[in-house]
Amino acid sequence: MNALDGPDARSGSAALLDPERGAGPAERQQPGRALPATGSVAGARGADNEKVWGVHLKPDSHRPLLAELERFYAWANAVFFAGCLYARVFINVAAKGFRKATGWFIPTRWQATADPAVRPHEIVLAAEHLNHPPLEILHSLLIAMVHLSNAQVGRRDYHPLRHYYSRAFKDEAEARGLRVERDGWRGWARTILLPSTRRRIVEDFRPDAGVFAAYRPEAEPKARPKRRPWECACPVRHYVAARIEVRGWCEVCGARYVLVEPQKRKG
Repeated sequence: MNALDGPDARSGSAALLDPERGAGPAERQQPGRALPATGSVAGARGADNEKVWGVHLKPDSHRPLLAELERFYAWANAVFFAGCLYARVFINVAAKGFRKATGWFIPTRWQATADPAVRPHEIVLAAEHLNHPPLEILHSLLIAMVHLSNAQVGRRDYHPLRHYYSRAFKDEAEARGLRVERDGWRGWARTILLPSTRRRIVEDFRPDAGVFAAYRPEAEPKARPKRRPWECACPVRHYVAARIEVRGWCEVCGARYVLVEPQKRKG
């Protein structure tokens, strides 16, 4: 379970809709209605926030984080890209899923409601990696900006099927304050912040480390359900969930299904 989840981690005023905390019948009948911050309800809300979020973490902590990422995007666009990138892109935080990357760039991911021809780009940072130092997080954002710079001029720098970073990525990244090294079959995939780039970020941009207050713990892999092999006279084994007991005959050969006992390894 996520450290920020629990019996009290509920949205809005739902956690306060408890008759023992001072909410009246009218409030209990309207769970989506925000309760007034007065009396015992305000005290309950403060107690809930302190239990769920702690002293240094506020319920809206993701907003300062996104604002800080957008501030870095605007600053890096002016400093490292001479303002040639789009003024605004969607910067979001999401679960990485099966990805191993700390961040990624998705071209034309969004679409304007009023004008379908307008297709903004998106940069996503993995929520599981937000416990890294702020410089590493901003490093991931800078890499995504390199991909954006290449995409704007129609230059392909990454092959998704091969997970290969081409020389186009290397050339653009090295022009934007990064050192790029070859990483085996992945091509030019290993990037390092140059000392001068690191110094400019620390001294000129001055990242606010306080906004990186929470991250999403990686979900533990689910255990694959165990299966047992059953066979008949046909040269095929049928793997069935371990909780199921097969009782029947094969319609092809007419033989009864028999459980194949696992063989013990020698030695």
